[in-house]
Amino acid sequence: DYGRVINDRHVERVRRLITSTKGQVVAGGAAACDPAAHFVPPTIVTNPSVDDPLMQEEIFGPVLPILPYDNLEEAIEHVNKNDKPLALYVFGQDGKRVKQVLSCTSSGGACVNTGMDHVAESELPFGGVGASGMGRYHGHFGFEELSHARAVLRRQAFTPGWLLPPPPYKDFLYGAAVKLRITGLLPKPVALALRGAALALASLLVYLLARRFAV
Repeated sequence: DYGRVINDRHVERVRRLITSTKGQVVAGGAAACDPAAHFVPPTIVTNPSVDDPLMQEEIFGPVLPILPYDNLEEAIEHVNKNDKPLALYVFGQDGKRVKQVLSCTSSGGACVNTGMDHVAESELPFGGVGASGMGRYHGHFGFEELSHARAVLRRQAFTPGWLLPPPPYKDFLYGAAVKLRITGLLPKPVALALRGAALALASLLVYLLARRFAV
């Protein structure tokens, strides 16, 4: 009833990861691999070399490499000196030490006292960071990731930005420069009212000039 690897090619790939390790196989092993049945036994490898393909490639198979450590700082250092993982799983009952691991490392996602469950939770974003992948999906997070946030800046017409010299500005002039060049010095309702009055006056002048020349 044990689950199978997708095809014989991947069985052979996982088998090579097991046979090439410099670590000690303490459970399972390559001898029980059966490409025809797409079977790889649950395998545990202790003390593998960090240069082993087993430690450098994504396994996608039932093989668990175990690296011992003397203190938590050593384990955190090992995580941080390699590419950022897609997921990080912390097991422990000491809340301070769990918090230390989470705050001192970076990963796409993380679980405490469980594994893989964050993938199935639709309310949590799932994705990597750095070498483990960019972007995230699930629910609203996926909607935001696959949507384009279009930036639109609307500047008031006839804003006398030419009154100020070009940037850079001194700190005390920055706020005034932004307001003058983008939003204008007057509140929007006042600016609209004055603009309307100016347009009405211009229309009146055009009308008066047209009547004079028509006579």
